[in-house]
Amino acid sequence: WAMHRGGALFIENAENITVYGSRFNRVDGNAVFLSRHTRDVTVERCDFEWLGMGGVTTWGETEGFDVSKRTVPLRTNVIGNFFRELGIWEKQSSAVGLAKSALTRIEGNFMFNMPRAAINFNDGMGGANNAMSNLIFNTCRER
Repeated sequence: WAMHRGGALFIENAENITVYGSRFNRVDGNAVFLSRHTRDVTVERCDFEWLGMGGVTTWGETEGFDVSKRTVPLRTNVIGNFFRELGIWEKQSSAVGLAKSALTRIEGNFMFNMPRAAINFNDGMGGANNAMSNLIFNTCRER
């Protein structure tokens, strides 16, 4: 299993970013990718449809378990989005995929029709992630 560090909207070494009301349709890879150091990024009221990979993906960078460089996404908010028909090419993708990140809030999203779990807490690094009031159905459809 591997992940592509890239997306239609690639955010790295940035803080206080809001993606609001955008539509990601027929993107062959990831739609929104938060890489390494990001802080206080909000993705709200966006549509994610017919994606080759994932919707919102976070992936920090550490040296083993050492997070002292703080090159990980923190305080990400994924709120009120619509995710459907994801993972056309990459079957391990999710609507929201978290890897080497912490303090993520996933709330009030609609997620359906994808080959894997809608929300993937890959490694639990840092913790304090909250998923609440999401409507999730018809996931894990492929072997």
